[in-house]
Amino acid sequence: MSRPNPLYEAPGPVGRMRQRIVSVVSALAVCGLLAVIGMRLAASGQFEADKWAIFLHWGTAKFLFDGLVSTLEAAACAALVAFAMAFPLALGRLSKRCGSVSWPARTSSFSARFHCCC
Repeated sequence: MSRPNPLYEAPGPVGRMRQRIVSVVSALAVCGLLAVIGMRLAASGQFEADKWAIFLHWGTAKFLFDGLVSTLEAAACAALVAFAMAFPLALGRLSKRCGSVSWPARTSSFSARFHCCC
């Protein structure tokens, strides 16, 4: 048997019913919004074949594929750099020795105070 979670109390029958109703209403609202958007786009002719023909050209497809490959390469490099920087800090915070804990703890708590402004 699982232990009860002290941070979350399971909803009762009324709460479960309310969650189901809100989920169904939300799903219907999202589907309705997508249908309205699709109908407005179709009414203005955005789904006509001549507007999408440019994507069938080899040069356009190659340009888009090259952009996708470059984006994935940049994401992989960023992940490797983030792992190389975070791994020593994580090990330092898990260390039992007091001297090695202070530097990573100070560095990570100092950098956690600053958020990206862009």
